[in-house]
Amino acid sequence: MSQVIPSQAPRLISKAQAANYCGVSPSAFAHWVKQGTLPKPVPGTNRWDIKAIDYRLDKLAGIPLTTKMPELEFDEMEAKIDARIAQRRSQSKKASR
Repeated sequence: MSQVIPSQAPRLISKAQAANYCGVSPSAFAHWVKQGTLPKPVPGTNRWDIKAIDYRLDKLAGIPLTTKMPELEFDEMEAKIDARIAQRRSQSKKASR
Protein backbone atom coordinates (compact mmCIF):
# COMPACT_ATOMS: atom_id res chain seq x y z
CA MET A 1 0.00 0.00 0.00
CA SER A 2 2.30 2.72 -1.21
CA GLN A 3 -0.20 5.19 -2.61
CA VAL A 4 -0.78 8.28 -0.49
CA ILE A 5 -3.73 10.60 -0.98
CA PRO A 6 -2.30 14.14 -1.15
CA SER A 7 -4.18 16.92 0.60
CA GLN A 8 -5.21 18.36 -2.77
CA ALA A 9 -6.31 14.99 -4.15
CA PRO A 10 -9.27 14.75 -6.50
CA ARG A 11 -12.53 13.92 -4.76
CA LEU A 12 -13.04 10.76 -6.81
CA ILE A 13 -10.41 8.08 -6.35
CA SER A 14 -9.70 4.60 -7.72
CA LYS A 15 -10.40 1.38 -5.82
CA ALA A 16 -6.69 0.98 -4.99
CA GLN A 17 -6.51 4.56 -3.72
CA ALA A 18 -9.71 4.12 -1.72
CA ALA A 19 -8.39 0.93 -0.12
CA ASN A 20 -5.15 2.68 0.74
CA TYR A 21 -7.07 5.68 2.10
CA CYS A 22 -8.94 3.32 4.42
CA GLY A 23 -5.75 1.51 5.37
CA VAL A 24 -6.90 -1.88 4.09
CA SER A 25 -6.02 -4.17 1.19
CA PRO A 26 -7.99 -3.86 -2.06
CA SER A 27 -9.62 -7.25 -1.37
CA ALA A 28 -10.69 -6.18 2.14
CA PHE A 29 -12.01 -2.92 0.70
CA ALA A 30 -14.01 -4.85 -1.93
CA HIS A 31 -15.42 -7.09 0.82
CA TRP A 32 -16.50 -4.07 2.89
CA VAL A 33 -18.17 -2.54 -0.17
CA LYS A 34 -19.96 -5.83 -0.93
CA GLN A 35 -21.19 -6.01 2.69
CA GLY A 36 -22.41 -2.42 2.52
CA THR A 37 -19.96 -1.24 5.18
CA LEU A 38 -18.38 1.15 2.70
CA PRO A 39 -20.15 2.91 -0.18
CA LYS A 40 -20.27 1.65 -3.74
CA PRO A 41 -18.48 3.59 -6.47
CA VAL A 42 -20.19 6.64 -7.91
CA PRO A 43 -22.83 5.32 -10.34
CA GLY A 44 -21.51 5.01 -13.88
CA THR A 45 -17.89 5.08 -12.74
CA ASN A 46 -15.28 2.93 -11.06
CA ARG A 47 -14.37 5.77 -8.71
CA TRP A 48 -15.16 6.31 -5.04
CA ASP A 49 -16.11 9.63 -3.46
CA ILE A 50 -13.78 10.43 -0.55
CA LYS A 51 -16.57 12.31 1.25
CA ALA A 52 -18.87 9.28 1.05
CA ILE A 53 -16.09 7.07 2.43
CA ASP A 54 -15.43 9.55 5.25
CA TYR A 55 -19.15 9.73 6.03
CA ARG A 56 -19.43 5.93 6.34
CA LEU A 57 -16.26 5.61 8.41
CA ASP A 58 -17.38 8.43 10.72
CA LYS A 59 -20.75 6.73 11.11
CA LEU A 60 -19.08 3.38 11.91
CA ALA A 61 -16.80 5.02 14.45
CA GLY A 62 -19.72 6.77 16.12
CA ILE A 63 -18.39 10.21 15.29
CA PRO A 64 -21.25 12.73 15.31
CA LEU A 65 -21.72 14.78 12.18
CA THR A 66 -20.61 18.36 12.68
CA THR A 67 -22.18 19.78 9.55
CA LYS A 68 -25.77 19.69 8.46
CA MET A 69 -26.33 16.96 5.87
CA PRO A 70 -28.45 17.46 2.76
CA GLU A 71 -32.07 16.31 2.92
CA LEU A 72 -31.08 12.79 1.95
CA GLU A 73 -28.11 11.09 3.53
CA PHE A 74 -25.68 9.11 1.40
CA ASP A 75 -27.28 5.80 2.42
CA GLU A 76 -30.72 6.93 1.34
CA MET A 77 -29.44 8.34 -1.93
CA GLU A 78 -27.57 5.11 -2.63
CA ALA A 79 -30.68 3.03 -1.91
CA LYS A 80 -32.74 5.16 -4.29
CA ILE A 81 -30.11 4.84 -7.02
CA ASP A 82 -29.94 1.06 -6.52
CA ALA A 83 -33.75 0.84 -6.74
CA ARG A 84 -33.78 2.82 -9.99
CA ILE A 85 -31.06 0.65 -11.50
CA ALA A 86 -32.94 -2.52 -10.51
CA GLN A 87 -36.16 -1.12 -11.98
CA ARG A 88 -34.45 -0.27 -15.28
CA ARG A 89 -32.92 -3.75 -15.48
CA SER A 90 -36.31 -5.31 -14.81
CA GLN A 91 -37.96 -3.19 -17.49
CA SER A 92 -35.16 -4.01 -19.92
CA LYS A 93 -35.62 -7.74 -19.35
CA LYS A 94 -39.39 -7.45 -19.90
CA ALA A 95 -38.87 -5.48 -23.11
CA SER A 96 -36.45 -8.04 -24.52
CA ARG A 97 -38.92 -10.94 -24.13
